[in-house]
Order: sequence, then structure tokens, then C-alpha cells
Amino acid sequence: MRELDSMKENVNVRFVLLIFFFVVYLCIGGAVFSAIEGPAEEKRKEQMSHFVVQFLNQHECIHFKDLNEFIEEVVKAYETGVSAVNNATDNPKSWNFASSLFFAATVITTIGKGTVTPFSNFGEYFCLAYALLGLPLTLLLIGASVERLGVITTKFLKYLISKLGHLYRTVTIQLIHIAILGLFIFVFFYIIPAIILDALEPHWSFFESVYFCFISLTTIGLGDYIPGETHHHFKYRDLYKVCIVCYLMLGLIAMVLILELMVHIPELNAGLLFMIPKHDLGENTEEQHLPTESASMYTLNTESQSDNDEKPLTKNIK
Repeated sequence: MRELDSMKENVNVRFVLLIFFFVVYLCIGGAVFSAIEGPAEEKRKEQMSHFVVQFLNQHECIHFKDLNEFIEEVVKAYETGVSAVNNATDNPKSWNFASSLFFAATVITTIGKGTVTPFSNFGEYFCLAYALLGLPLTLLLIGASVERLGVITTKFLKYLISKLGHLYRTVTIQLIHIAILGLFIFVFFYIIPAIILDALEPHWSFFESVYFCFISLTTIGLGDYIPGETHHHFKYRDLYKVCIVCYLMLGLIAMVLILELMVHIPELNAGLLFMIPKHDLGENTEEQHLPTESASMYTLNTESQSDNDEKPLTKNIK
């Protein structure tokens, strides 16, 4: 009992430290971004003020108040996906089927590219209802997909153990397994898409393309880079948008898969350090060590392996 109380106390201490370091990390991020972007913002403000003054000097018939109202209308239009550059009527609609499909995908995947948002009240209401149903549906689809891909990755892990089990510990082989899959995901969901985006997006660099892939697949979704918005007259723009939607869905599944692999390796699962002992919840002490069905792909009957790290592991493969 005293040991249980000590374990619970240690977990709580670690949890408090986690909160502390999280707050410190947030403050560091705020300070760094402020130091980097603050001067750039001031410089941009000065450039904009100079541009406005120069424009008014060249067009004395325009009053500052009228110009300010015009700029506000342009900004409002841009925030709803309507461009005032050149002839706006020549630009493709932001709410055609392909663009709307892209928006719907960013909503239910929580990526949330925020440059185009509903501006009608009914559209906002529908967005709420659509997200309420779409979010759990997306999670269900991703979970089911990851489970099926887990069957394939488990076979690959068993193959690695059958070949390397007499040389390395289980955890080492699991790390090799994750490293191989991680490299595959990095190449096929970051590098190759970035090369394609770099070729198709006229104003994007390769780094900016990688940035878009990372921001999207981690569901951060800042909305500063939107594919298909910088070349409105691209012949296959609608098909391009649909392909981006497919890429986002497949990429999210791949990201969840690699995270699922890492979670079921205790050495990589830092969350275990902050879990309250199940003894305290009145559960069977043996049950907390029993692997769940979803985690079984990484246990592979390797219990008590810490006591037999030097023994061959091929005997665990059924």
C-alpha cells in the first residue's frame, strides 16, 4: 500500500512538472516568435504606410477616408475567398465543387485552412452540423484504416524478428521497424509531394512545399499556403484540388499509423510516466499489464523479455 502511494505521488509530481515545462515551452515560443516576427511586422507597416502616402500623393482626388474604406472592403472580400486583383470575375469560384470539397476535408480532418470560410449564416450553421458528424466519422475511418494497415506492418515486424531476433533485443527490432516505416512515410508523404508542389505552384519554393505538407499532416493548418490558389487559370485546377484532398486523407492515416506504432513501445511512450497506477482505481493489478487487442501487434509474446534479453526471439513468432 505504501508503495502504491509512493508511485501515485511520483506520477503527480511528474504531472505538475509536465504542466510547468509546457507553460515554459509556450512562453519560449511566444518570446521567440515575437522577437522574430515583431521587427518584420514593423518593417511591413512602414512599407505599407509609405505606399499609402505615395499613392495619395499621386492621386490627389482620392481622400484617405475613401481609400481606407476601399481597403477594408478588399480585405473582407479576400477573407471570404473573393479576389479583387485584376478582374475578379475571371478568377474561378472559391465555392465551386472542387474548392468546396477541399474546404469540407479541412473541416472534418481538423486541418482547418482558414483563408476561405463560410460568409452566409446558413453556411456557418451547416458547417457546425457538418463538423459534428464529420469529425467522429473521420476518426472512425482513420482508426479502421490504421487497424488494417497494422496487420501489414505486423507481418513486416514478424519478418524482421525472424531475421534479426537472434541478434537484437525485441525493442531494438521494433525501433528498426519504426525507423523503416518512418523513412517510407517521410519520403512518400513529405519529400515526393513537396517536389510535385514545388513544380506545380509557381510561387512556392521546395522548403515552402515541405512546410505545407508538415503543417497540413500535423493538422496545424495555418492557412498561409493553399494549393491551387496562386494559379487560377491552371487547366486541371479542380482535379488538382481533389488530389490534394486524397493526399491529406492518406497522409493523416500514415501519421496516425506511425504514432500508433510508437505508443505501443513502452520505451517510446512518454505518456506512461504520467499515468495514475490502476491499482488506485480498484482494478486488478494483473490487468494493467495485459496488452489490448490493438496493441498486440507490438507485444508479440515478449513478456518477461527484460529477464531474457539475450535469448533468441524467433521462438515468439507463431
